[in-house]
Amino acid sequence: DGEEMGMAKKPHTAPAPVKVEKVKEGLLVRTSTVSTGTSTGDVRVKRRHMPVTMFNIDGMLKQEIRRAGFHELLEHRLNVFQGFDQDPISLEAYGIECIADLATWEPYLLAQALCTAAEAESPHPTHTKPYYNVHRAFEARYESCTLKDMLDLPVTSLVAFGERAERDLAQFGIISIRDLGTWKYAKWASAIYALSVYEKVRTRTGRASTDSRLSTSSQGV
Repeated sequence: DGEEMGMAKKPHTAPAPVKVEKVKEGLLVRTSTVSTGTSTGDVRVKRRHMPVTMFNIDGMLKQEIRRAGFHELLEHRLNVFQGFDQDPISLEAYGIECIADLATWEPYLLAQALCTAAEAESPHPTHTKPYYNVHRAFEARYESCTLKDMLDLPVTSLVAFGERAERDLAQFGIISIRDLGTWKYAKWASAIYALSVYEKVRTRTGRASTDSRLSTSSQGV
C-alpha cells in the first residue's frame, strides 16, 4: 500500500555490533553481540572471548617478549629473561636450548631438592643409623656429607658434571650446589613451566585446548 501511495520502504539495515566489557570474579571478560537482520526477524549471536587476566610477569621478561603466553615462552631461549646477558649457547652442551629445558634440567631439580631438604635437617638427629642417601648423585668422597655441607660443595662434585662445568657455569654465577639450586633464572623457568599447565590456549579451530600434563584430578570432578 505504501508503494502505491508513492512512499518507498526504508531499506533494512543491521544494527551495529555492540561490545560490552564487564568485570567478573576478578577477570575482565569481553563479550560481543552481533545482530543480523533477516526477513523473519533479528538473529542475535553472542560470542564469548577469552578472559583477559589482570596479572603479569614483566619483572622476569625483556620488554619485547612480554606479550607472549606461557606456552610460547617455553620455546624461547634464556636471553628473553631480564638481566640475562650471557650467551645461552654455552648451555647447549648441557641440553639447555630453551626455557622448558632449564625448567626440567635434572641437575637443577636435584640441587633445588637438596636446598629444600637441607632446611629440614636437624643438627641433632634422634638416630644414628643412616636412613637416607643420595650416593648416586655424588662422587664417592662426598657421600658422608650432611645436606648442609653438600650445598657448599662445588657443582663439579655432582656426577652429572665434568671439570669443564666449573668454567661454563661460573659465568652464570653458579659455583656451588646452593648457587645452582637457587639460580634465579632456573626458578623463573620452573615457574613458567608449572603455570603453563593451567594456561588455556586457542587452537586454530578456535577451541580452547587442555595441556596433556594436566591430570584429570586437577580438572575437577
